[in-house]
Amino acid sequence: ADEILFTNPHQVTYMLSYLEDDRLRDRVRRKAVISPHPTLPAHFYSLFPPARTPVDGKVNIGYFGTFYPNRGLGDLFTALASLDGSVRDRLAVQLHSPANPDLSRAIGEHGLSQVVTRHDELPYLSMLGTLTGFDCLLVMDADTETGPHRRVINPYLPSKVSDYVGAGVPIWSLVEPGSILSRQPTRYHNRRGDLAGIAATLTQLAEGGAR
Repeated sequence: ADEILFTNPHQVTYMLSYLEDDRLRDRVRRKAVISPHPTLPAHFYSLFPPARTPVDGKVNIGYFGTFYPNRGLGDLFTALASLDGSVRDRLAVQLHSPANPDLSRAIGEHGLSQVVTRHDELPYLSMLGTLTGFDCLLVMDADTETGPHRRVINPYLPSKVSDYVGAGVPIWSLVEPGSILSRQPTRYHNRRGDLAGIAATLTQLAEGGAR
């Protein structure tokens, strides 16, 4: 290979840690190119109409992506459930993700079936058109601080960030300290596990109203 592409510098550091041969590690480092996921030009976001319209009278928060054991919405659900009903009723959280029994169960257990709705994943261009209708788009770091997925460094940068940026919609990130995502200039951000902070951001969104 003439070039080896990585999406962020943490990814380079993490992958090089697998190499025990110093000469091989140096060769890879010399060929490494940092190339984040690209953001498409604006006209791609209008090629397909939105797959659904925002919920009238609500602040619509969108999430697009697959859930993994180390990337879930437990913090968001707990914070939502802690809100006063008058605040929570102003919000509509729409998840676009493959069917997941654990996700459906968590929504029910937190009593959020009137607030959180899961939709199937969308084809890529349809997704781009749908992003633009939201008041806020949510993205979150994978958990690399605890459990079996613990890492010395967080090597992940969700690809959805680049899609969100092109939509021109405020982005809310739930981050681990020091991660690549934590350095992105998103409108709202909270640390994973900071339930009070996440609840405060939800309240801020609810009180600010729709765009």
